Amino acid sequence: SEKVRQASERVEAVDGLVPTIKEAVRNPAAIADVISQSLPSTIAGVGLGASVLKAAPTVGRIAAGAIGEGALGAGSAIESIRSQTDNGLLTLGQSGLGYLSGAATAALGAAGGKAAKALGVGDVDNIALKGAKDAAVDAASKGKTSVLGSTAKGALSEGLFEELPQSVSETAIENIALGRPVDEGLGKSAAMGLLAGAAMGGGINAATSSRDKVRERFFVGKDGKLTSETELKGGAAIDEVQVDPDKPVAFKPIAVET
Repeated sequence: SEKVRQASERVEAVDGLVPTIKEAVRNPAAIADVISQSLPSTIAGVGLGASVLKAAPTVGRIAAGAIGEGALGAGSAIESIRSQTDNGLLTLGQSGLGYLSGAATAALGAAGGKAAKALGVGDVDNIALKGAKDAAVDAASKGKTSVLGSTAKGALSEGLFEELPQSVSETAIENIALGRPVDEGLGKSAAMGLLAGAAMGGGINAATSSRDKVRERFFVGKDGKLTSETELKGGAAIDEVQVDPDKPVAFKPIAVET
């Protein structure tokens, strides 16, 4: 729309980390535009990550998501570099830098996923791979956490620890491939990566932790003890906990948000 175009032009007119952040905050439509443009590649990356996870479950969601994100990042970097060369072709060195960009994106994505896990929240790729419902149960099972707290931690992990360094890495490597100064446009890339990542990370963690009550199925065993559905998914077979068929399945609140 015209409003989004104007907002993006205002942000594009400034340079540097702090000036870009200030202008983008004044023009949030520009941040939304960056997010909307990244969604197709994010979805495709999650799809690749799901395929990796299906083929090699022991890899884990964080690594699978990072692999998918890195593969898409490599393709995107190579095409971006190619589209800016004089003859529309790539040298061997430029191709290699494109793959390096993808590898860096994957490594930083994995680091961001681990940072999110350490903070007790999920990153965007991990939540998408796991599913919002299971992510909410996971978050709830770690204890009582406010929606505001989850939102802030999600914004911090996705914005500062993942999207910002990924954006800087991608821009710097592209600059090298095209013979530009390495630091050209790094401030703007860092700023928009930080803001877009914070918006996505904060938003998705708010959505998965905002339920008033997260309830999980608990199976009643013959010994009278309850075994949660999560525990069963984790590897325990139903017959191992000797589920009593004469007793109804129990539902138990495992967290209550305030």
